[in-house]
Amino acid sequence: MEMEKMKALESSFRKIYSQNSKDFPYNVQLLNTIKSFRKTHDGKLFFDLLLTEIAFIPHPEKLYPPKTFSDLKKLYFAVENSQIDELKKNCYHYYVLKDWNMDEKFSCDVFIPIIYRKLMDSYWYLDRMRFQDAFSSLCTPNLIPNFPEKILNSFYFLSGERGPQMTVAYISLMSLPLDTDEKLNLYMSALIKVDIPSAYSFLKCCFILKVTFFEKIIEHCLSTPQSTKWILELPFTKEEEEQLISYLKKASHALSKKILFIYLINKGKRIEAIELSKSIGSDFSKSIEIADFIKGLNKSLLPVEKKIIL
Repeated sequence: MEMEKMKALESSFRKIYSQNSKDFPYNVQLLNTIKSFRKTHDGKLFFDLLLTEIAFIPHPEKLYPPKTFSDLKKLYFAVENSQIDELKKNCYHYYVLKDWNMDEKFSCDVFIPIIYRKLMDSYWYLDRMRFQDAFSSLCTPNLIPNFPEKILNSFYFLSGERGPQMTVAYISLMSLPLDTDEKLNLYMSALIKVDIPSAYSFLKCCFILKVTFFEKIIEHCLSTPQSTKWILELPFTKEEEEQLISYLKKASHALSKKILFIYLINKGKRIEAIELSKSIGSDFSKSIEIADFIKGLNKSLLPVEKKIIL
């Protein structure tokens, strides 16, 4: 019985994969490319996770990418001998056959539904660092992939300048539930880089992480020149204003005290602004711009206010 099964697997393997060595795609360049991408993905491709966490096939890095036909057969047999259903097995073969440009033919031969093809396409694109293609594929209606945190991490950290936009767009378009701290943190980190007012509005929904996210917004504004203005323009509540002032007083960022000084002036807190300038030291008040502010403030103070700061 076991022998018959082996023969059947051998036969199906030969039907699926060309035995012509010229068709074998895993040359040194492709092998090195896949290994490099695996390293970039923190040592785990999406295909690795499919093998280990769903099919319970250990040591995926020893199976994929295959260096020889013998290695390819080991991968094929490992999938076929796993406990996953026939559709999933075919999806795994479909993924591998994308390396051969034989995926479309195979999917038609075994009738893989389009939603599953799109899912495997998405994983393959992510593993190949083709993030725009992955984004388009993942946004297929009704597609619910595994490993959502890893997908978001890939978009945010690995896809370059467009990473934050892709992260926010993917979550919004697919209505991805932000049901873990990791998802929330990735979404807020991306949203801050895309649109500060939207990040501030979203902050109102984050009760547990509100303080952390508020400081994340302020830190981004301090470190990004084009966003600094939002510290002066966002409609902070009294509680948020207290948190802002406390944070700016403690922050080591070069701009923090200057921004706080201007913020206090804008809010009509003249005494606090002058006291801040005194507490910081002479280097701060020696600045021509700040010195002019302080002179103007001192002149505008009422006698009773001057007594307070003396």
